[in-house]
Amino acid sequence: MKGGPYKKWYGNLWLLLNWENDGKELKSLPSLNLRNPDTYLSEGIACSLLSSKGTSFRYQPSNYIYDSTTRSIFFRR
Repeated sequence: MKGGPYKKWYGNLWLLLNWENDGKELKSLPSLNLRNPDTYLSEGIACSLLSSKGTSFRYQPSNYIYDSTTRSIFFRR
């Protein structure tokens, strides 16, 4: 879930990360700061912090990771 063009309900799902082996490759990068990885890949609702057109909430499917400028609300597991 990444910022980009205004999408009110769904979208901005175009980036791909290698999360094979629980993100081993990414976690080995010293400059990378992974926050709350236990919530990664969880289904929920995402909201970008920055927007030129107002607040928008987007569906966040499972198997997606949000970025540092996105806030997410997760469905109960």
